[in-house]
Amino acid sequence: GNVNFEGTLTNNGVINGNAETETGTIEGNGDINGDIVLEPIADWPSPDEVAGYYDDDLTDLESYESDTWDIAVDGTTLGPLYRDGTLAIVNTGSAGATLTLNDPYGTIYVTGDTVIGGPHDFTLNLNNQTIFCESPTSGSHNALELTPQCNITGAGCIIAVGDIQFWPNLSGDSFVLVMSINGEVQFQPSGDFVGCLAGDIQVDLNPGQSLDWVDPSALGLNFPNTAAGAGAGRDAVIRTWETS
Repeated sequence: GNVNFEGTLTNNGVINGNAETETGTIEGNGDINGDIVLEPIADWPSPDEVAGYYDDDLTDLESYESDTWDIAVDGTTLGPLYRDGTLAIVNTGSAGATLTLNDPYGTIYVTGDTVIGGPHDFTLNLNNQTIFCESPTSGSHNALELTPQCNITGAGCIIAVGDIQFWPNLSGDSFVLVMSINGEVQFQPSGDFVGCLAGDIQVDLNPGQSLDWVDPSALGLNFPNTAAGAGAGRDAVIRTWETS
């Protein structure tokens, strides 16, 4: 790996100062007189790590009994909610209703396959909260699907262990993090996307659409990072990216 130091380095000589390495390994015959600071590259998080982080948001919360949350019947605010099974978030009432996730405790945690959208259009205000789907489904079916009948506003996180079909309408004015831990994100929304795509991503942009980046550090997203939880010590950063 790379060694950053203050001092003089020769092939078999001495480093006088501090050495920092990402791998923890320094090859050669030299000596280091000073402190070694190890900064390993963060591993990709496991499903258990992410699930444990969001499970802490749902202490003593019993499973929601129904497999459907209907905005027209069950209400226009939601969370925190734990569903042990599948879940559909729908709007059977008039088009244009808004479902808002509660702030600051509005985590939606579903263990089974989840669909958000339909039969009538509605707006989902993430309100800086997180939807986490523990389902590992991938391949011919999706763990989490957001349909064109769902209009997303507000910053937040949308995370699944398995595949995500992400094709809602976007306002383009809020940061949204979309992440599949073990699967793939099929990404074809309507409107401009501002946010972060994490994992194995297939991006299909319609004509006139764009991907834009903003710094999320001041948004207060409920996402594992260095602040707390299972992700302590892991920063969310862009390591590599490729556009084709």
